[in-house]
Amino acid sequence: MTCYIEYIAKGESLTSDYCVHVFVFLFLVTASQEGISIQQSLAQIFLASGKTAEIHCKLSTRRQYVFWYKELQNGSLHWIYQSYEFATPPHEKYSSKVNSQTNTFTLIISNVQRNDSGVYYCGLAVYVHPNFGTGTRLIVTGEFPVGNIFYWTNSVGERNKSQLLRALLQACVALQLVSFTNGSGFNKRYDSTHLASLISWDQHSHGIKL
Repeated sequence: MTCYIEYIAKGESLTSDYCVHVFVFLFLVTASQEGISIQQSLAQIFLASGKTAEIHCKLSTRRQYVFWYKELQNGSLHWIYQSYEFATPPHEKYSSKVNSQTNTFTLIISNVQRNDSGVYYCGLAVYVHPNFGTGTRLIVTGEFPVGNIFYWTNSVGERNKSQLLRALLQACVALQLVSFTNGSGFNKRYDSTHLASLISWDQHSHGIKL
C-alpha cells in the first residue's frame, strides 16, 4: 500500500515512513475516543427571543475540549464552536463554561433569535472516530403569552389525574408562564422552562405529585 501526503503550501510531498507515523498516530487517537459516552441532558429547550440558551454535554471520561455542531436543513452538521477546559475563545454568539469535576461542557448561546433554532450536538474528533451526543433541539419563538390551566381533582381518579396534568403540561410547553388552579383556592404560576420538574402538589391542596 502506498500513502501519499501532499503539502500544498510548501510544495513538498512525503511518502513511506511518514505515512506509517501518521497511521500510528491516528490509530492511537481513534482508540482513545472509543468507549467514551457523551450525554446531552435536555432533549428540547424552549426560549423566547433575546434569552440565553445553555446546552450541556457530559463526558464519561475527562477531555480537554469538545466540538459543537448545529444540524443544517440537509441533515449535515455544521461546526460552530469548540469548548476548551481551561480557556474560552472569544466569539460574538457563543461562549462556554466547563465543570471539570463532572466532565461537563456547556455551550452558551447569547441573545437567541429564531434562526438559532435547530438541533445542537457536542462531539469529539469526528474526522477520526465519530462520537456525538444525542442532540439538543433549541426552539426560539417570539414573546410567549401567559397560559392558564384550570384543574379540578375531585372528579377524576388519582391515576387519571397524573395523566391529565401531564397532557396539559405538554400542551402548554410553548408558554413562557403557566398558571395552575384547582378550583379550591389553590393558584400558582410557573416559568415554563421548569416544566419538567415544577409540579409537586400535596394532597392538602387537592393536587398530585408527578
